[in-house]
Amino acid sequence: MVRAVDDDFKRLVDFISTYSTSKIIELEGFVPSTRITHKHYVPLLQILAETNKLATSRELTFFGDQIGPYSKSILYLQECVSDIGCSLFCSINGAYKPADMLLRSAIENFMKFAVGASAKKVYRMKNVYEIFELFQANKAFDVVDKKVYELIRFLYVELCKTTHTASVTQMAKIHSLNSFPGFHQAKYGCWVKNSTQLIVAFSAIIVAGNKNIYLGAHYKSREIIEAVLPKPVLRKILAGEI
Repeated sequence: MVRAVDDDFKRLVDFISTYSTSKIIELEGFVPSTRITHKHYVPLLQILAETNKLATSRELTFFGDQIGPYSKSILYLQECVSDIGCSLFCSINGAYKPADMLLRSAIENFMKFAVGASAKKVYRMKNVYEIFELFQANKAFDVVDKKVYELIRFLYVELCKTTHTASVTQMAKIHSLNSFPGFHQAKYGCWVKNSTQLIVAFSAIIVAGNKNIYLGAHYKSREIIEAVLPKPVLRKILAGEI
């Protein structure tokens, strides 16, 4: 028994030492789909960098509410972006279930960022749907189309279907690590669609909450941010309506 386990551990070490995604890159549809996500994720990182810069200089407000450099609100935003990056890593390797779980976590963390600046009680709340109620009433949706809220809520429900309400067809059925890396074009495409929609929605709310995240950035950084900023939000910023 012990020998068999030891032998299997050696195979695990060999698997880790030779692990590579190089064959996945060659599969049809992988690179174009990954490029789409990358074009969205980089601007989100730029938005986070500009937000952190304002927070560090104590110039960050979100719809008029002050957010300091060490506030929980900014930490939740940072974790939201981290969740999306980790989700990207999982999806690249074919781990779609944990990738979806991380996107769901990103939504939860984003709501705590957006709500926490004005309602710190959100940090103590455990019921996600109560948090959604606070999020729906947020000042953001006086500026950003309420359809953005509806989209985020819809995607959260969809992402829950891979865990809380998973059917047999949605089960991952991973029983061996040599299932990775893997690529399922339809599942990866679904993840790309969900993640990019969330990035656009989050970006719209963040920048609408403080136009200087965009206006105060270097012109090259503004060009990057514009890739994910919905045109109605950008027009309002440039027209001085935000």
